[in-house]
Amino acid sequence: MNKPTNIPALGGYAQLVKVIKAEIAAGRAIIQKTQAETYWKVGKYISNFLLHGEDRAQYGEKVYEKLSQDLKIGAKTLERAVRFSREFPIPTAQSKLRWTHYYELLAIPDQTTRDQLAQKTVHQNLSTRDLQKEVFKKGLRQRTIDITPPTVTLPLSRGKLFTYRIIESQKLAPPQGSVIVDCGFNVWREILLDRTFKVNPKAIYESVKGGEDYQLRLCEATAKELFTYKALVEKVIDGDTLWVNIDCGFNTWVRQKLRLRAIDAPEIATKQGRVAKRFVQKILSACEFIIVKTYQSDKYDRYLADIFYVPPSSTFKKVVQEKPADAPRSPKGEAGVTSEPWDPARVAAEGIYLNQELLNERLVVKWRG
Repeated sequence: MNKPTNIPALGGYAQLVKVIKAEIAAGRAIIQKTQAETYWKVGKYISNFLLHGEDRAQYGEKVYEKLSQDLKIGAKTLERAVRFSREFPIPTAQSKLRWTHYYELLAIPDQTTRDQLAQKTVHQNLSTRDLQKEVFKKGLRQRTIDITPPTVTLPLSRGKLFTYRIIESQKLAPPQGSVIVDCGFNVWREILLDRTFKVNPKAIYESVKGGEDYQLRLCEATAKELFTYKALVEKVIDGDTLWVNIDCGFNTWVRQKLRLRAIDAPEIATKQGRVAKRFVQKILSACEFIIVKTYQSDKYDRYLADIFYVPPSSTFKKVVQEKPADAPRSPKGEAGVTSEPWDPARVAAEGIYLNQELLNERLVVKWRG
């Protein structure tokens, strides 16, 4: 078999790594340039539809929302694609600007300033990160959050702590008397069962402590209540993203990056973005733990989550015995009532919904993607 003439022989490993890195970088550059042309055409299609489409009146202002659902592309991206097609000439293979460059430039409301920065990007061969720094340094980006719209209410479905479904697979063969449960986050645990335990693969189970080990017990939870766990906050990245350590039960912990479901915080490089981050940090740093109810991961491979918490100073009232109305009051509180700390199950059922709190404070907007 003849050796391809367009692939040179390499003298050593270091040269091999260098050549491959250069090849990958060149390939990525071609993809990004093609991406710019693709989004320009997408924007032109939408723009033409809005102007001349026969059934455009049927969709009205909701055309972006409808397209976002059908195409699985964020509405904000589609809106910028339309502006891109209207305000920039169609990009060519020779263009030095990529789609990520155009996306940043389109956030600048003044066309003259935008054109000047586009020329600077080309002449100085600025990367997208360099361009972002220029935009933020000069304060050119338009505000990402409008505080005037009324607060919206997010649909909410609370979960049940430490509930699981059983994994059935012909490729998995747990030992006799064991089952495999799905803890979420691609974590499966093999659980040893009591001999009298009868498994229903379609049922939902909860974990219970039996001596030194955890066992499964049938419960009335539904599939919508799964993947709800106690977690410890490790780091707040921005107003809607954080790292947490999650207690998945059965002495199993997982470190995950979570994206708060259904909301969108301003970029961290903006003043509003920093305010949103500080709000989340202040709340969560004071909590001994939080409750996370997680959903499928998004396109950035982050798990979407609802977060519930209770301030550490908060307690709930628990009736300990019946006392007549004229009985002396207990030193701990009201007659017949004592103050108790919140346990994880109670926080899951009654805790404050952080995603909604951020919306109520107008620090974020509802996610439109």
